[in-house]
Amino acid sequence: LDAAVSLGIISAAQAAGIRAIAPDDDTRREAPRAVNAATIAYVLGAITVVIAMGWFLADRWSWLGAGGVLAVSLLYAALFLLVGQRLRAQGFPVAGGFGALLAVCMAPVATVAFNELAGLFEPISSLICHTSDFELWTCRGEELLAELVTAAAALIALRQVRFSLLVLPLAGIAFQRQWEEKAFA
Repeated sequence: LDAAVSLGIISAAQAAGIRAIAPDDDTRREAPRAVNAATIAYVLGAITVVIAMGWFLADRWSWLGAGGVLAVSLLYAALFLLVGQRLRAQGFPVAGGFGALLAVCMAPVATVAFNELAGLFEPISSLICHTSDFELWTCRGEELLAELVTAAAALIALRQVRFSLLVLPLAGIAFQRQWEEKAFA
């Protein structure tokens, strides 16, 4: 703009007006929607976090107990939401969307821990539960509860954060249902 002013192409007032509407140079923005190195890094980071959290919670479930697992999963979900919100506010919508997705991924863990504390459904091996539709709620109540809570969390997050990958937990639930129908038919 300074060069255009010095050449007489635009006036100093016009250059000042253009600078007023331009974003600050310090503002970091993500690249336009595309698969790029940053997006791949976000995906790999999210997968790593989910695997690490699953491993940690499965390995330490008996040591933490249901209450500890519930507290850890709710704490991490809150942290993921907070970080995701901050990232979106700073111009990183994809990274912020992954924060929301990670928070949704904590929903089934928190639900199972809550069920263990509350004793709503008895955890029974799913291998013996595929005998009749009548046993659906008695044998698979905890699983269905976790799926419903996860689906609700994904839909609520999708309503708040426009991020297409938030449908992955819903797709996972549908895929699991189809696999079980074929495996136990």
